[in-house]
Amino acid sequence: AVLEKKGYDVEIIDNFSKRIPTQQLINIILDKKPDVAGFSLFITNYKTGKGMMCEIKKRNKNITIVTGGPHSTLYYYEIINEPFVDFAVFGEGEETMLEIIKNRNKKNGKKIKGCFYRIGKKIIKGETRPVIKDLDKLPFPAWQLVNINDYYRKKTLYIDVEPVDFVCSSRGCPYACSFCSSKYIWNRKYRYRSAENVCDEIEFMIKTYGSKGIHFREDNFTVNRKKVIKFCNEIKRRKINVAWQC
Repeated sequence: AVLEKKGYDVEIIDNFSKRIPTQQLINIILDKKPDVAGFSLFITNYKTGKGMMCEIKKRNKNITIVTGGPHSTLYYYEIINEPFVDFAVFGEGEETMLEIIKNRNKKNGKKIKGCFYRIGKKIIKGETRPVIKDLDKLPFPAWQLVNINDYYRKKTLYIDVEPVDFVCSSRGCPYACSFCSSKYIWNRKYRYRSAENVCDEIEFMIKTYGSKGIHFREDNFTVNRKKVIKFCNEIKRRKINVAWQC
């Protein structure tokens, strides 16, 4: 959404939903001849992603390959040592990705924050990028770039209407639970959007996609009591008819 807002042509292929065979997906990407191919990496898809990135780079050296996501954040040094990866992003990707696209030829000598990258055989580490403090300034997710009906929108244990869609009102969590990796991804920093901004998105989802339920799928919706109460009051003030869970 951030790239699109800045005027770049963006396409998303979410293969968790599409299930396109790997070789076919490689051919689709190569046929499109993108300037940049970004891979969101998790431990579950890293092996497949690694093979894809290697073959794409082998067949077209002009495609800049960027990795992001949790696996890239936690294992950036391992990933940037792969010769087919140009940039390994750690942390939030919005501002870093914009900077990568503007400076991907790396000729201006400016260090790019929030990622590791390679110039020849030399690996450059950018500084840690400060987190985005004002999440309200980010555009809503670019659902128009995917088919929303490819995703699970059915009733849940707590929501008895459908379709149910996702909204994310915050990032991170201040705690350090032993079973959770959030502390490594967000360094225990917690930020949240304003009640007004979240309700704007809910109204957008209702109007555009017919959402009847909203699932707040994030690390910790209820960390800040005042934030939750403000959200509930805003829902009531606007008379938004939606079921929600967190």
